[in-house]
Amino acid sequence: MVCKFLNLFKKNILITGASDGIGKEVAKTYFRHGANLLLIGKNREKMNLVKRSLIRSKKFSQKIENYIFDLSEKNESKYFKLTQKIRRDFPTLDGLVHNAGILGKISPLINQTIRSWNKVLQVNLNSVFIITKFLLPCLLNSKNGSLLFTTSNVVKDGKKNWSPYSVSKSAIEGLMKTLYQEYQDSSLRINCINPGAIRTKMRLQAYPSESRKDDLKTPGEIMSIYLYLMSDKSIGISGRVFSFDRKSQCFKPK
Repeated sequence: MVCKFLNLFKKNILITGASDGIGKEVAKTYFRHGANLLLIGKNREKMNLVKRSLIRSKKFSQKIENYIFDLSEKNESKYFKLTQKIRRDFPTLDGLVHNAGILGKISPLINQTIRSWNKVLQVNLNSVFIITKFLLPCLLNSKNGSLLFTTSNVVKDGKKNWSPYSVSKSAIEGLMKTLYQEYQDSSLRINCINPGAIRTKMRLQAYPSESRKDDLKTPGEIMSIYLYLMSDKSIGISGRVFSFDRKSQCFKPK
């Protein structure tokens, strides 16, 4: 998968959690390859910085729209208003990347608070369901739409003290597989990406004692899989989980 040969020209792509880390890098990568961007994030200042930096690098007549929204919000009507605005602005969506996520409290289940549990499930799972539900018509308007979810290594065996996060990511894989079954006869392809251990703020939050991070990949080093699965090169590939394989140093589907 060679990034420079893949084209996203004029594709309308929505990215959640676009103000930092992997989401920010995905936005930069897609923009460099000609996409129009719809960016969701909760921090207005960070989102404006991302937008300004992208505008300075613009090569094509692209559009960038920021939607300031906190995905810990539980009110369905607010999601409806958000997605109605997106549908008015972009009746056709060629891609949706569900990147936003939070770690929650790292603690045994017995010590998890209901409030913290609910917040992790709201951001990592419920908001994903709601936004997908409301924007599926826009994705189905695309000739070759691509819907990408974010999963994690914790799904395979679970992870001690990570119950809210682990449960949310296991459910995300279940959601992807269910949607794949429901839309396998359509042009919409639906996949998960498991980025693995990446040098981000969330990684530092999870492993604060990690003083040496030279062996961790940066978000920029994994963009080939995001670009490939959003480009027309991946037409026909759906219902898969792409995880980074350390031995081959590339992403492999299962």
